[in-house]
Amino acid sequence: SSPGQPSVPEVIDLVLKECRKDNLVYKMAALGCAADVLQATQEDRFSDMADILIPLIKKNSAATSRLRHDSDDDRDEKEKELQTEALLCAFQTLGKTWPNNAQTQERFQLDLCCLMCERLKLSTWRVQVGVLQSMKTYFQRLLLLEKEKDNQNFTALSLILTETCSALTHPLENKSYSSVRTEALSVVELLVKRTGESGQWECVSGKSREQLQRSLSTLQTDSRPDLRDKAQELRRNIQSQP
Repeated sequence: SSPGQPSVPEVIDLVLKECRKDNLVYKMAALGCAADVLQATQEDRFSDMADILIPLIKKNSAATSRLRHDSDDDRDEKEKELQTEALLCAFQTLGKTWPNNAQTQERFQLDLCCLMCERLKLSTWRVQVGVLQSMKTYFQRLLLLEKEKDNQNFTALSLILTETCSALTHPLENKSYSSVRTEALSVVELLVKRTGESGQWECVSGKSREQLQRSLSTLQTDSRPDLRDKAQELRRNIQSQP
């Protein structure tokens, strides 16, 4: 703090107030600002952000789905583009503001995981890429992957990994967009690494391992050699786990 300057909490409160405005273009600008401020200050205001972002994601997901089935005139195309940008902004903000706070993570970790997994199955390729990037940040900071094993942690992490492995089959097997496959492989690589380092492979069920291996095997004929090699390496790694 400096004399005559607002404190960090005051700045955050003011920015969050702007995030609650209705105009979608303005709201996205405010959310981007809030994400950068929270990331820079390492303040945990995820509860406030979730109150804004989760309804925004659900509302815009429904609107995007409706527009996809309506007429394709220019006005609808512009509206679809705006809804897509709003979803991308929302997921990017969720990733940036996911805190290293055990209590907050425990409260939101399963709901946030389910929200991301649901959008992976239903979204356009651009939103899938955005979700996968947020998912990577989520797992990089997930404290369950650092904790010592106990029954409560085992159950929570098992649920999260079961949801995630099932959802990842969709982007891994996306034949049209290599950017989607690349991001999905990056998430799988992170999961394999962190689960191995924390000695928690037993949280990955046999079914989840099979799902991942089956999807990774589809990448062995990928047009990109780097994706083929990475998929083969990850598949062998998963097979070798006890």
